[in-house]
Amino acid sequence: MQMTAVYVRTLSLFWCAVFTSCTDAKICFSKYGCFEVNEYFSVKDAALPSHPDVIQTKFYLYTRGNQKKVEQLKLDNASSITTSTFDPSRKTIFIVHGFAHHSQKPWVIRMKNELLKRYLCNVICVDWRKGASYLTMFYLRAVANARLVGAQIAYLIQILNDVTGVRTKSVHIIGHSLGAHIAGYAGKRLARKGLSIGRITGLDPARPQFEGSHAEARLDKSDATFVDVIHTNSAPFLLGGAGYRGQIGHVDFYPNGGEYQPGCEGLLKSIWRSGILHAATCHHMRAVEYFTASIGQECLFPAFPCSSWNEFTKGQCLKRFHVRDIILMGMQAQQCNQQEEPMYLTTMHKSPFCVYNYVILIYYSRSERSYNALYFQLSGSKGKTEKKKIHLGRGTGTKLELTTDNTDIGELLNVELFYYGFSSLHVHNVRVNILHRNEMYISCFDQLFENSFWFFWRLSGTTSRREAYIGEECGTIFF
Repeated sequence: MQMTAVYVRTLSLFWCAVFTSCTDAKICFSKYGCFEVNEYFSVKDAALPSHPDVIQTKFYLYTRGNQKKVEQLKLDNASSITTSTFDPSRKTIFIVHGFAHHSQKPWVIRMKNELLKRYLCNVICVDWRKGASYLTMFYLRAVANARLVGAQIAYLIQILNDVTGVRTKSVHIIGHSLGAHIAGYAGKRLARKGLSIGRITGLDPARPQFEGSHAEARLDKSDATFVDVIHTNSAPFLLGGAGYRGQIGHVDFYPNGGEYQPGCEGLLKSIWRSGILHAATCHHMRAVEYFTASIGQECLFPAFPCSSWNEFTKGQCLKRFHVRDIILMGMQAQQCNQQEEPMYLTTMHKSPFCVYNYVILIYYSRSERSYNALYFQLSGSKGKTEKKKIHLGRGTGTKLELTTDNTDIGELLNVELFYYGFSSLHVHNVRVNILHRNEMYISCFDQLFENSFWFFWRLSGTTSRREAYIGEECGTIFF
């Protein structure tokens, strides 16, 4: 009789987790602790997660020795870890999907393959498809289930720590959408036990039910030693925005302003073709694509601190530019100084998405005449940039200019200046940082442009290469 009562109670909890929210304000699972409705988690009908048997979270391990033959790590079987190819001396990277996705999605496989190609590491793909499926779970239920999945990841990390001695500082969790908040929950769980995850990367963290919420209920910079976030779909929700808008990491990147991404269809056209559910998918998924493109370092994604996208596009933030302020978006993002301001950059409309960034610094002296036109063009081992115009101030000074181009010119060989103006202009030297290649050059002109009202003066200076601007330990050299 007693066994029957226990069975009925267990069964009722199970179906409660499947179909409805429990009327209780708290639910506990032996391995993962308790979850409750409180001031941080109080969404009607979705505050408590489903039962672990419903979500059926799985952890799939890949290493260079088993890139295709997957090994499953089981939370209730330590031997699944000790007999696997898991190497505690290497970095361990978790990939966590979001709502309506799973670990066999092409983007997860591509990211996993790129990581294994580039690094000697353990990659663990977290599959919680049963708790994230839009066919059986509505979004609010998936939001609640994310709490349990975060606890399960934390539980696995602790087992890895206990069984293999892996350092939690060497753990990096990459989460997309709801997966980003799951990473945050894992970090919070471990922090309560005195353990700290080394890094969390949030790829366009989900907005619905999280925007404006307390740090306890979402991803936050306190969840790991270093938290970097890429925002690609932070437009207003009614205009198709699915991603979190505010800054929640040690550094927050906003490529192309962070709301919409080039190469994706407009909202109305996307709704017409794919429906409202998929209207923002392209913009929302670009964070994943940018991050994956950064792993192989085909090109870098240097970003710049600025108070707004509008000021960045107008070049106003270069007035206080320092190379040490640049942080690379993506896998190469490093924990330098925390950035209080958002980080902005531009990208191309298709893979590998990188534009080519050149910072030009001109040292000059000239007369007080105001009319002038100075153009520059960079020539390299692979090609030339377009000719760009620079406006100089009066008298003696320096001019700093950031320019982007569709061409990677390769190694910089030559700087050409074209001058048209009423007065003479003396150019002392020109210094160039090729940001996407992490290279620095100087061209010592020390030449005079004569009065050239009726024709262009053209001067050319060869360049010599200097030390790159970003060091291994976040050290920088400014020209």
